[in-house]
Amino acid sequence: ATLTLEWSAEPGVSSVPSDPVRLQSVLAKLIDNAIKFTPGGRVDVRAFPGEGTQGPRIEVADTGEGIRPDLIETIFAPFQQGEDFSRRQHGGTGLGLHLARRQCRMMRCRLTVASTEGQGTTFTIAFPAPAA
Repeated sequence: ATLTLEWSAEPGVSSVPSDPVRLQSVLAKLIDNAIKFTPGGRVDVRAFPGEGTQGPRIEVADTGEGIRPDLIETIFAPFQQGEDFSRRQHGGTGLGLHLARRQCRMMRCRLTVASTEGQGTTFTIAFPAPAA
């Protein structure tokens, strides 16, 4: 199976208000998960400028297996994974998303997830709007 990884930035994205080391760590965790759970298809990393009262955002979207609705709220808890223990085939400690969300909070941004089982998952890092 082929996996395509694509990066893009919408016009107007110049910078995001973040700690570069923390942002790199968060993106590495999100991209690693997207690749791990997308055996074939695409992973897109997209940056969007802020609009109105919204700050810039970065999305990591995949066309992978998605997350069951009953597991969506638990994936950010430490030592949890978005799959049943009995079918854990992807490895990992279950700390990546917990640490990513914690690092986002330290940068004063939000990490959210939207997913459709069987169709893919999108993680969004939403940064605060610049002070006026």
